[in-house]
Amino acid sequence: MMIIYLKPNKKKWQKKALTQGAPVLLILLVLFILSAYPPNFLRRPLIALMTPFWQTRDWGADLFKTMFAPFADKNKLLEENAALKTELARKNLTLAALADLAVENQELKELGGRNLKTLFVLGAILNRPPVSPYDTLTVDIGSNERIAVGDIAMVEENSAIGEVSSITKNSASVSLYSTPERETQVAVGIERTSAPARGRGGGNFEVRLPKNVIVEIGDAIILPGISHHLLGFVSEIETGPNDPFQTILFSLPVNLNNLRFVMILKK
Repeated sequence: MMIIYLKPNKKKWQKKALTQGAPVLLILLVLFILSAYPPNFLRRPLIALMTPFWQTRDWGADLFKTMFAPFADKNKLLEENAALKTELARKNLTLAALADLAVENQELKELGGRNLKTLFVLGAILNRPPVSPYDTLTVDIGSNERIAVGDIAMVEENSAIGEVSSITKNSASVSLYSTPERETQVAVGIERTSAPARGRGGGNFEVRLPKNVIVEIGDAIILPGISHHLLGFVSEIETGPNDPFQTILFSLPVNLNNLRFVMILKK
């Protein structure tokens, strides 16, 4: 016996699917348009009708995030980590300011009412290394804001990172104190031991002090002067058995790659 198989009519099946699906698509389209631009008399019923769909959408989105959270993009995790480090650095700046407050108050009393009023101008960072020269920032303020060469670039109001090195009408270059081989006079630790800090690039410094000077990890390093501008915290101390000096290593307490603004302290 011969068995004959009939080949499905593809065009007929497609026509049937289109006929059945078109009304559904039309209804969904109408609902979408009405939900986006509902007449006043339909607003309340449409909200009631669409609420379950919105809740399901939100629930599905939350479920998707929960399921795939362990596989989050590596770059996003790195960005979050950098943000946390920046926040930690800001808190360190606040703690350092509080630690210096008692000493500063005593010194201010001895100064007999010297005027300490300061004036800052906020500038956005336009360029940074490698676009700008090494350890140099370009900011969007210049002579139009009456800043001058030698003005100090600050973050968080009490941490100095460099000085204005050149100016145009609408921009300025800030040379960081950490520029390689640049020397900046600093005061180290609780005893405020004076010494030159030598830049090592990328926000890093070193200071050479006699071994008999007491310095501990975490000690603040500041610029000499009445305002106690913070430069960094001691992160490492290197010593050698035959070396009468100790090498103090420290860094700027901010992540330069994440820095978006600086405050220029006018003289």
